[in-house]
Amino acid sequence: MVRQSWSTAGRSSGECVRSRPARTSFAFLATRRSLVSTETLRVLDPRAFPEEPVADAARLRSLEGATVALLWNNRPKGDVILRALGDELQSRFGATVIFRQKLRVGTGAPEEVIAGVAKEASAAVVGVGD
Repeated sequence: MVRQSWSTAGRSSGECVRSRPARTSFAFLATRRSLVSTETLRVLDPRAFPEEPVADAARLRSLEGATVALLWNNRPKGDVILRALGDELQSRFGATVIFRQKLRVGTGAPEEVIAGVAKEASAAVVGVGD
């Protein structure tokens, strides 16, 4: 096993550089040989880190009578899981459940969806399927 060290020093948020020789096998090479290089490999981290720290939302004292938004990210079967959770929230806590979904898996929810959820619900659950 090869140890890797990652550094973001002096780089913009979310940009990482691997500081070890790159050893990668590319599927398109018919010979299946490994390539060894001492070049720097630039890797962009796809996670969005906030520029400023964001405070956690206050916890609800109870789910009794709460309005809970269920936001599905369009992964297969995620809607099934969230709808089952919504049924449980309604039967156990008398919660009002609103169901929202993103357009595509690979992108974040549009700001208007997030703003709508924040305005309509006192809690939200974001679901992933597969």
